[in-house]
Amino acid sequence: MSGSEQMELLEEPPFILENGVKYINPTEVKMSQFILPCHANHCGELSVGQLLKWMDTTACLSAERHAHCPCVTASMDDIDFDFEQRLSVGHVVNIKAKVNRAFNTSLEVGTLHCTRNFTQPFE
Repeated sequence: MSGSEQMELLEEPPFILENGVKYINPTEVKMSQFILPCHANHCGELSVGQLLKWMDTTACLSAERHAHCPCVTASMDDIDFDFEQRLSVGHVVNIKAKVNRAFNTSLEVGTLHCTRNFTQPFE
């Protein structure tokens, strides 16, 4: 999947209300991180633990927007990393999170990520 196709996954079609106003999900958070050498392992690739940390931070910000109070991560599930290309130093990781479901004392937050390689010329 190319970088532009991955970016399209993060962009949803706008939801237009009856009065013509564009609806924006108030819990949606987008974060971009530039992969630096301090984020990489000995092979120059992004550490999966660092990516999980960034995903958790983005999800936490989304949950706190919804709950209007501090939130913590109780668990993570259904994590699937399908890397067609390695995430290396110089790439940018874009992460999007939003609340999918809200219960009495917990929330379900979904995250997506895609990357862009800035070490090669644009196509």
